[in-house]
Amino acid sequence: YLGTAYFQSGRTAEAVTTLADFEKQYPDSLLLRDARVLYGSALLAANRAKDAIAVLEKDRQPPRADLELALGKAYAAAGEPAKAADILRNLYVTMPLSAEASQADVELKQLASTTQLPPVGLNGRRTRADLLAKGRRFSDAAGEYRDLLSVVSPSDRPEIQMALAVSLRRSGDDKEAKKVLDAMQIPAGSEINTQRIFNLGEIARSDNDEQGFLQYLGQLRQAAPTSFWLQQALLSEGNYYLLEPDYDKAIDAYRELEQRFPNAARASYAHWKVAWLSLRQDRTAEAKTGFEQQIGLYPTSAEVPAALYWRGRLAEEDKDPAMARAYY
Repeated sequence: YLGTAYFQSGRTAEAVTTLADFEKQYPDSLLLRDARVLYGSALLAANRAKDAIAVLEKDRQPPRADLELALGKAYAAAGEPAKAADILRNLYVTMPLSAEASQADVELKQLASTTQLPPVGLNGRRTRADLLAKGRRFSDAAGEYRDLLSVVSPSDRPEIQMALAVSLRRSGDDKEAKKVLDAMQIPAGSEINTQRIFNLGEIARSDNDEQGFLQYLGQLRQAAPTSFWLQQALLSEGNYYLLEPDYDKAIDAYRELEQRFPNAARASYAHWKVAWLSLRQDRTAEAKTGFEQQIGLYPTSAEVPAALYWRGRLAEEDKDPAMARAYY
């Protein structure tokens, strides 16, 4: 922390002196990697780029954005722009969620102004966009996908359009997402068209357009009755009616999900919802059966403790303490 204070105060020489023997004095410190990054940055600020490289190259695994940025800048200062560009480009592409990624972009542009360097390729740009979407930076991802649309091949265009539409929808821009989905020209029976229908349905649901949502759901039942996207749409339908609340329709949706996809990841959840909402609707006999089936059909599911508890409660209400005790 003393070294950090010196460095941030512009007292570079004192920062270098303070951190020079940190590794020797504290080889097991949890702050060792932080100290190396700071020491390397201080050496770079002191115009000792090669010494900075020697320090920073020691500790590149597992990768961390602040170290990679400092190392890229050090190689640039040492007159090795190709190495600098490789490091900074990798940081920009593979660590887009870090604050250092935008700084790496600035450094790359500065290098490109003085040295002939290859640009970030299509694969790199796609990787960056996908990682932004995975990190829930949907607005940023949408911008990257939109830029890719102008350079990808016609065969790759539908996939990028879909990724753009999903990012726009997840960022809250349903209007633009629908424009992209409506403009897609893809075969009716393709997997990507199934995904397109699902996303149009999600937009309708978000707009509280129940009729539109149900129409898209009907299309999925007809076009892709065994698809993952129908499974997701049925889950959305159940959740939609759960919030209305319209428990009877929610029960129908969850039941259809579980019956169509009994081995799916959300089947146990859907079965539990049917049982629980049946209890909420005072259908005690159906609830009992549902709780018992939950325990029998999905014995390792997260809902089993609740099913055991509520089946015990119902046994108590039936004045059957032995059965209640067994479930508890």
